[in-house]
Amino acid sequence: MSAIPVEIVRAHFERELPRALECARTLGWDWSDDRESLSVRVGYTALDGERFILCGTFDDYKAKPPLLEFEDPDSGQLGTMHAYPKGHDSFFHSKGPCICAPFSRKAYKDVHPKWRCEDWTTSTESKVRWAQFSTMAGMLSMIHTRLSHPAYYKGRMA
Repeated sequence: MSAIPVEIVRAHFERELPRALECARTLGWDWSDDRESLSVRVGYTALDGERFILCGTFDDYKAKPPLLEFEDPDSGQLGTMHAYPKGHDSFFHSKGPCICAPFSRKAYKDVHPKWRCEDWTTSTESKVRWAQFSTMAGMLSMIHTRLSHPAYYKGRMA
């Protein structure tokens, strides 16, 4: 059951799409979205040329953060270790695996059950002001940075 009416969710989703599409064009992401299912599929190329595919489902958006999951480029399976990048810290967390950030719904289930999901847009977990990453473009751009900067990106998890 949806926490908020789908019309409101769709309004948030569609209001944020233009900026996300602009980022996709500027940063060279492969992009597809489905406004009916409130989902996006973003193809990133990492620093070493590896391809990562992020699938995002924005049901109940903004009441809850989106469900963000990497897709294995070889098998098409979601959420495998091979689907996920490895980083220098726990942002790409091996438990789950998941993106360990307040804007990732899966992080609440797999890594941080004590985080308050309803506070995701104003969270200051780990002394980060996550509000700057509380839009579709903000989230996807942060993931891009984590894949394209040598201080953050360390290859594929498996």
